[in-house]
Amino acid sequence: MVGNLRSSRFPLGARVRLADLAVDPYPIFAELRAAEPVTWVPEIERWLLTRRDDILAVLRDPGLFTTDAPSTIRDMFGAHMMTTEGPAQVRYKRKCLPPFHASRLASASLPQLKAEVERLVAALGSGGRRTGEVRTGLARPVALHSVLSVLGMPLTETSAPRSRASRPASSSKRCGTAAPASASTRSAPPPRTATSSASRRPSG
Repeated sequence: MVGNLRSSRFPLGARVRLADLAVDPYPIFAELRAAEPVTWVPEIERWLLTRRDDILAVLRDPGLFTTDAPSTIRDMFGAHMMTTEGPAQVRYKRKCLPPFHASRLASASLPQLKAEVERLVAALGSGGRRTGEVRTGLARPVALHSVLSVLGMPLTETSAPRSRASRPASSSKRCGTAAPASASTRSAPPPRTATSSASRRPSG
């Protein structure tokens, strides 16, 4: 019954499909941003925000909204920077920040990344081709290259994460730090205003 009430209150969100977002999300986001900036999406059972000010309001209010709650990300990967709050999150952030210092990026990561981007862009246009698949031919390998560079892993490992990503999600739950999937995931209450709901869950 709650689901039906939310669908009637948020009709645009009720029409959102992950398959459509995967093809071209921007027209959907634009429509939501104009008419239903805070919405409930039944297909993913999550609140979806599309306006920057609302998103920032949520991110800046950990007292009201929290990521420290049952979620798909935490169930699969356990506790980390994206699934904790307070001192625990600060501890994770401090471990992750050094590779992102401006001086280290300028001297280590960026030169290699620039060379890799130039190589991939040239490959997209090789053989006289006028079109290319940007997601698999550029975005994915650049993202993997960036992560490996920051972690100090061999850049030859770019093919390994891709093969792991193609495996069923259930295999990721075997990690020792992963929490068991919860069937009783709490849902956020309907928002009073556009700035009071979020993809985060209300704390408490």
